[in-house]
Amino acid sequence: MSMKKKIVASIVTFLLIGIIWNWELVNYGLIQLQGQLSLIQAAVPVTDALQLEILTEDEKDKIRLIQEVRTWAHDELGLNVGDNYTEFVQQDSSSTMWVVTAAYPFQLKSYQWSYGPVGKMAYKGFFERSLAEAEQERMNELGFDTDIGVAGGWSTLGILSDPILSGMLKRDSASLVELIIHESTHATVFHFGETSWNENVATAVGRAGMEQYLIEVLKDTALLNTYNQRRTQRKRNQEFIHRQAQLLSARYDAWEKLGVPLERRAEKKQKVMDGIKEEFLVFSGRNSWPESWELNNTFFTDYLNYHASNDSLELVIHKEFKSDIKAFVESIK
Repeated sequence: MSMKKKIVASIVTFLLIGIIWNWELVNYGLIQLQGQLSLIQAAVPVTDALQLEILTEDEKDKIRLIQEVRTWAHDELGLNVGDNYTEFVQQDSSSTMWVVTAAYPFQLKSYQWSYGPVGKMAYKGFFERSLAEAEQERMNELGFDTDIGVAGGWSTLGILSDPILSGMLKRDSASLVELIIHESTHATVFHFGETSWNENVATAVGRAGMEQYLIEVLKDTALLNTYNQRRTQRKRNQEFIHRQAQLLSARYDAWEKLGVPLERRAEKKQKVMDGIKEEFLVFSGRNSWPESWELNNTFFTDYLNYHASNDSLELVIHKEFKSDIKAFVESIK
C-alpha cells in the first residue's frame, strides 16, 4: 500500500472510531439537523407570508416590524443578522423546539450536556416532544431535577438562517423587538460552554436595544411604559426567586456539611419547596401557584442562567459605555 493510501486509510479509520465513540452525540446532531432543515424547507419568504390569508393584519404588521428591527440591529448595534428572519414558518408540533433543563438534586447547579468539540450547555433541545420527554425521564432516573419548556425562539448562531416563527407574532411589539435583538446577539457573540454568560448578555443587550428602538425609532413611550410596568412586577418576582435561591443554596450546603442522609434531605427539600410556594402566594397576592411553573431546582437554575447578571450588565452598558450598545457588543466579541 502506498504512503498516500495509508494516510487516507488512517484518517478514515480515526473518523469511524470517532463516530462510533460519539454515536449518541452524532445521532442527536443528525436528528436536530433534520428538524432544522425541515423548518427551513417549510419556510416561505416574508413577501409571500404577507399574502397569507391565515395571518391577521396585526401579525403582518409584526412581520414588517421584524424586517425593520433586523436592519436597525445590524446598522445601529453591530449585530450579525445575516439572512435571519427573512422567511416565515407557520408553526405546528413539528416546528416547535422543546427544551429540557436539569439540575443536581441538592445543589443549585445546572447539569451540562456535552456537545463534543462545541463544548457544554445547560439545555438540550428537541423538535419532537416525545424525545424531550424521553430525555427528561432519563435524567429523572439519574436523580436530577428536570423541566421541559418551549423555546420562544432560538438561534443557530449564523450557521443556518433562522426563520420567523408564527408563535413569535403572539408577542406584543416591545417583547418581539427584544426577542429579535436577543437572538441576534447570540448570532454575534457566543461563548461555547458558558450558558449563563451567553444568556445574561443576550438578555441585557435585548432589553437595552429594545428600549432604544422604542424611543428613537417607534417613538412609542406608551408601549415602553407598559413594558416597564410589567418588567417592574417581573423584577419583584425575580428578586423573590433570587432571595429564595440564596436561602435554598445555603440549606443544601448545611445539609452537606452535617452529613444529612439523602432520604432525609429529600424530605426536608420538599418541605422547603412547599414553604416557598406558600410564601410566594402571600408575596404576589396570587390565589394559586401557576401550573406551568415546575418548582424544583431547575426553577432556580434557569433563573440564574438567564437573569442573575443582566441588570448589572445593563448598568455597564448605560454607565461605562454611555448607552453605546454597539461599543459594548464590540468589546465582548
